[in-house]
Amino acid sequence: RNLCTKSQANCKGHQHLEWAAGRMGASQSSHARLLLQKIEKDKNICVLEEKDLEEIVDVTLASFVGNARSPGEATFRWMFGPENRADPSDSCERFVKGMRWYMTWVTKASLWYGSCIGWREDGTGKLLGAACLFHPGVISNGQTLSWWRWTQLVANMRSGPLEHTDVKTYGEWSKKRSALMGCTMSSLHKAAPGRHWYVYSLAAHPDHSSKGIGGAMLRSIFDMARLEEGCPVYLECANEKKGYYEKWGFKAVKMEMLTNSDPKGEGDIECWAMIATPSKIDPKQQPKAKPEAILYPAVST
Repeated sequence: RNLCTKSQANCKGHQHLEWAAGRMGASQSSHARLLLQKIEKDKNICVLEEKDLEEIVDVTLASFVGNARSPGEATFRWMFGPENRADPSDSCERFVKGMRWYMTWVTKASLWYGSCIGWREDGTGKLLGAACLFHPGVISNGQTLSWWRWTQLVANMRSGPLEHTDVKTYGEWSKKRSALMGCTMSSLHKAAPGRHWYVYSLAAHPDHSSKGIGGAMLRSIFDMARLEEGCPVYLECANEKKGYYEKWGFKAVKMEMLTNSDPKGEGDIECWAMIATPSKIDPKQQPKAKPEAILYPAVST
């Protein structure tokens, strides 16, 4: 199938992040901090700021790239293709470099227009998990980042995605798959309700995957959503993660297929739009915290 359809051509770059106008990072981070004070949460959960940028990028990169213990994130593996990867994934410098651009983009976007929460290890304070969020009212259904805001972010990044700016290295097929993936994410997000929390990324370091880090962050996000008008929580995921999110109460509302016409590429991938309504989910029915994920009472305000 032809990857470059008319509708895909109308999608400019990677505008599927879908932010509303305005640099809101400082106020959104303060709002997240206030909400976290009101809930009972894992004692390792914290709000992250711009000074934590490199730490957030590093842990998100490790999670999405994967290593010998973890395959990483399926859609990005599909997008870059076997021509830009090795086994294990973190051993391929080209793949890691391309992925770092995306993780930096996502992190900066969330710090500017949303907020980031993280999970820090006791004693060392090392960041082992991070979630990039957009709060209710920041994103409108199907509305992409305004051209002005998008160009501001690209200017700050000093380049576009590497598979677009360095086609000689990454190959023409990687560029085509990248455009298709961006349009697919935009299409999926149109299934989200009007006001919602958007979990753009949820990452735990693959070397610490047994500590319940991702679950601790989801639990905090759900509790914040219950305080914020009971707004639903939305995210996208590949088919391999769908079961995990369903255990947390997410329901699949739409599916889009990433279809690869590259004869040397990988097969098709199912991508899902997932929605959970925490106000309708009994916290007691959520997966239990790991033994090391000790909770402490909410702070009265």
